[in-house]
Amino acid sequence: MAVDDEMKLRILTLTRDRMMQAGYSKVTLDELAEELGISKKTLYKYFSGKEELALEAVRFNVREIESAFNNIADSALPFSEKINGMMQLIRARIGRVSTVAIQDMRRHAPQLWAEIERMRRERILKKLEIMIRQAREERVFRPDVDERVLVRMMLASVDAVANPAAQEELSLPMQDIMQAIFHILFDGALTDEARMQTFARSDAGHRHHQ
Repeated sequence: MAVDDEMKLRILTLTRDRMMQAGYSKVTLDELAEELGISKKTLYKYFSGKEELALEAVRFNVREIESAFNNIADSALPFSEKINGMMQLIRARIGRVSTVAIQDMRRHAPQLWAEIERMRRERILKKLEIMIRQAREERVFRPDVDERVLVRMMLASVDAVANPAAQEELSLPMQDIMQAIFHILFDGALTDEARMQTFARSDAGHRHHQ
């Protein structure tokens, strides 16, 4: 990896990690430069300012998640194993984002939050749709379930429940809320056999991560 590429990766990784914990407004270029052991001038060599750096850090994070999703979705695994892989990935990734960070980005960087939401809808959920179509071909869904409705229900559920206000009201971490959404939606959609296979693996994986 070229020196410039390596430095840019270090900057993006640290910015992403700090924003996930503290939020947008609490991350400063001075602190990032100090922790990286570089000058602020070097930061400006790669990014025009904090807004561009934050946006690139978000896009970098989405690309990583999308790559992990693609590895699962494009594998030859049966649907029950794929959906459990996705649930574990969501738990691991969402568990890294603090409620404080989400609230801060919504308040102080609404355009950045809108970009996160747009990428989630356009890139991650598209892959989920493909997986659900595969499930239809594998006959793991009940015949009366329309996968297009299921995907839209999932999107609406995430929008309605997986947010800081819901976390506070429910007193649940985001990864547990997402786990509940998956359980509720797929419990009603899967055949009896597929349900037992899927949730047996899911519950085992959830206990492992606790």
